Formats: sequence, structure tokens, C-alpha cells
Amino acid sequence: MRKTSAFLLSVLFGLGWTGFPGTLSADPAGTEGLMLPASGGDHVYTTNMHGHVYGIHVFTNVTGASSFVLHEPLDVEYLVVGGGGGGARASLRNQSAGGGGGGGVVHGTNSLDVGEYDVTVGAGGLREDDRNDPGQSGEDSSFGGIVALGGGGAGSTDSGSGLDGGSGGGAGGGSDSVGGAGLQPDSDSGGLGHPGGDQ
Repeated sequence: MRKTSAFLLSVLFGLGWTGFPGTLSADPAGTEGLMLPASGGDHVYTTNMHGHVYGIHVFTNVTGASSFVLHEPLDVEYLVVGGGGGGARASLRNQSAGGGGGGGVVHGTNSLDVGEYDVTVGAGGLREDDRNDPGQSGEDSSFGGIVALGGGGAGSTDSGSGLDGGSGGGAGGGSDSVGGAGLQPDSDSGGLGHPGGDQ
């Protein structure tokens, strides 16, 4: 079964903004007819914290590119997560295979201008049924030019080492097998990622 990832954008609407009543909306359909300063996402929520109204736009659709649209300049907090890596197969009961690496995580804030920003949600990698092959790596997620790398696929009993990714895939069988490298921290977008576990 293909795993998916998701990420959200938290948008500060600003003090005194009254276009939304401040109640929770479970999906974009709940915002029809309201003049929101931002749009886009598979689920849209709002919350009022200490007199500030925040809009939360959550993207979960992995079938294609989406858009996040700002209708006025706003401060945006983002959390972008890459798709997780797939697990691998062990050949015998007493042999081991690795687990897939988690997708990279990028969190930050930015002041954005009016415009449309591309959003891609990376799907998780599939588990590999062939003991000779590692699990599939996850796909990258992105928001504008910010990229969270997909997690590395796991090493199988026979394929050995895990694959590199946002976080590396875990090592498979074999005394010399190692986990994949966690590439996210040294990427252009920075963020969090860890190496996969060794055998």
C-alpha cells in the first residue's frame, strides 16, 4: 500500500480581519462565499489565538501539483514533509530487512507577496516484494522553491544497505550493510533528516 505525506501552511490573517467568523471549517467547501486572503489546500481550517486569526491550509493530494494563492501580502509559516521510503523484504524468517526512511522535514516562516505558489505533495515509496531489491524511495514534496526530500528506501536481506533520502532507509541483512544517508539537512532548503540505522 502506498503511503502518503502531507504538509500544511499556517497563514496569519492579521488583527482586525473579519472576513471569516473564526470557526473551524473542515474542508474548502466550508469557505464558499467568504473573502479569504488565501486559498488552496485539501483541507482549510481557521483558529483564533491571542486575538490573531490563523488560516491553516493542509495539502494531502499526491496525484498532481496544486496551488496556494495569496490575495494579499501575508506572513506564512510552512511545514513541508517528503514522502516516506518503502520497506524491504526479508528472505527468511531469521533474516532481517530495513525500514524505510522518513521524508525530510522543512519548517520556517516567510513574508510572501500576492501570487500563486506551486505545491507538490510527495507520495510514499512502495514496499519492495523482491528480496533482491531495496524498498522504493519516497517522492519529494515542495512549496515554491522549498523542497522536502523523499525518504530513502530500506535495504532488503540481499540488497544490503538502505538508500539515501531526506532521512536514510534502514540497513538490510548482511554484517556490512549500512543505513542510507540523511540528505535533508545539507540540501538547499535545509531542514531535518537523519541517517538510516545500520545493521
